[in-house]
Amino acid sequence: MTTIQVLEHQPIHAPRYKKELEELAKRSQFLSFDRSGEVIAQNFVGILRTKGGLTLEVLPKVGDLENKEQAQEILLKMLRVLPDFPIKSHLSAALAVKRNSLLEFFIWLFVQEVQRVVKKGLKHDYIQKEENLHFLKGKLLIHEQLKRNYIHKERFFVRYDEYMVDRLENRAIKEALLIVKKLSRSLQNQKSINELLFVFDEVSRLKNPKAVQSHKLDRTMQYYEEAIAWAKLFLLGYSPQVSGGEFGVWSLLFDMNRLFERYVGVWLKRMCDSIKLQDQSFYLFDEPKIGRLRPDIVIGNEIVIDTKWKNVDKFEDISPSDLYQLFAYAAKYPNVKRAILLFPSFDSKESPLESFKSKIGNREVEFCFDYFNLKNETQIQNLCTASPCGRSAQQDTI
Repeated sequence: MTTIQVLEHQPIHAPRYKKELEELAKRSQFLSFDRSGEVIAQNFVGILRTKGGLTLEVLPKVGDLENKEQAQEILLKMLRVLPDFPIKSHLSAALAVKRNSLLEFFIWLFVQEVQRVVKKGLKHDYIQKEENLHFLKGKLLIHEQLKRNYIHKERFFVRYDEYMVDRLENRAIKEALLIVKKLSRSLQNQKSINELLFVFDEVSRLKNPKAVQSHKLDRTMQYYEEAIAWAKLFLLGYSPQVSGGEFGVWSLLFDMNRLFERYVGVWLKRMCDSIKLQDQSFYLFDEPKIGRLRPDIVIGNEIVIDTKWKNVDKFEDISPSDLYQLFAYAAKYPNVKRAILLFPSFDSKESPLESFKSKIGNREVEFCFDYFNLKNETQIQNLCTASPCGRSAQQDTI
């Protein structure tokens, strides 16, 4: 078993797994080839365990950042905003164990939550059972008794309720423990997992992992919440399009474009009023309604923001398609005064990258191309108002 840690867009050097990685790159969204033919990770970050036994940990690449520990911190911080990712209260612990692989750290967090559940007590439930017993228990099922025990007068076919620990939530946790037992190479994690499996000994295996996907906990089981959230991740993965099956044994991968968009949206929601995410109010063509527009963020109908997880050092690096998209948003949202394109940064780059004003019909719109600093998110507070973007804006007419 081999673990390799790389940054986005870096070549993956693993001679033993070269053929397997090349096959994955041909058939998946998360690996591709660079110009020299090397396999690289693109736009997806997280963890992949391949059939051949390679554990690949891909970390976000921001600007010139090459420090993998810092990249790991960035990813953990961004994952906290996902409503279905159970890492909300563990950032300090995350930083304390940052030298571990992400996989071992996630397993450790899962183990901590299961231990917390065990400490409070595994939830039992009355399970209805039907059995052919040598003694009378519960309700005798007359039809089945006559059918099965006509010549076995010493038997009783009965239905009864038994107070058992073998319920769906506990089966899901046990099945996830069995998965992470195979994934983990940490002696400490392995020890904790074995101890927990002993506690879950009377719990049966989960036959259909998808049964837990949409399962809701009742009020009496809220202390199970994070343990079940982790169990779902290990049972189902995070990215269905790349999990299990022909691509890999197990994966926990995140689309960085989507993650960055959600992260920026969460920060702006804390600071701005009247914010909408993924608004769908307008179309590119009104009659007939074709090409629904989906800007990442709209603030008070006057500001539209699009986020791009791309490394951009100067205005000329911005792709024309991104410029066209931003202009379409500004043109079709009739009250917009400011259209912003946000890129990630990890250092103190000049902000904004560029800004200018343009006329759209009788309306003047400021176009701003700026950075979202992942080390100091509060700098984006000025985006909440339609005030000018930092430097004096140039005038243009369209």
